[in-house]
Amino acid sequence: MFTICKKVEVSFERESLRDCWVPTTILKNSDNTTFLVEYQQRGTGDEASLHKIAVDYLHIRPSPPHLRAKNFALLGKVDAYYDFGWWSGVITKELPDNRYNVYFKHTKKEREFIYSRVRPHMEWKGGQWFNTSQGGTDVKDTPSLIDEQIKQKTTSIDKECTLPTSTMK
Repeated sequence: MFTICKKVEVSFERESLRDCWVPTTILKNSDNTTFLVEYQQRGTGDEASLHKIAVDYLHIRPSPPHLRAKNFALLGKVDAYYDFGWWSGVITKELPDNRYNVYFKHTKKEREFIYSRVRPHMEWKGGQWFNTSQGGTDVKDTPSLIDEQIKQKTTSIDKECTLPTSTMK
């Protein structure tokens, strides 16, 4: 399921990153239990820096399918993208111009997001995706705007993934 160069999401065991899934790319598979992945992290200022880390299979999942909510329901569970990861939160207010306030339990703070940085919350259990958001959703075959931005910023990862796998040992 998890192959080299595949885009996935990883959770970390640090308390400060609880409820966060970070988009990553698999660089190496070590006997299907541990994977070397590369991800972006905030560097100095607004610049991103690439980091590599080994993670076990319990903290990795495929990227969720592209669902687009017709509209997010008040108090509906969502994921919002900031600080290079998708954080679980709850819609607390719908604002003009397709913007939302999202409350994050882990920080006890509320932030404002544009529509393209919010997605329906989904859980990966038993090899399947479950939509836990409220409100109607549609499957969308094309990546969202934020997925396209993430893809554009991972060019060095993609270049490395085009190498033959024998050079990545």
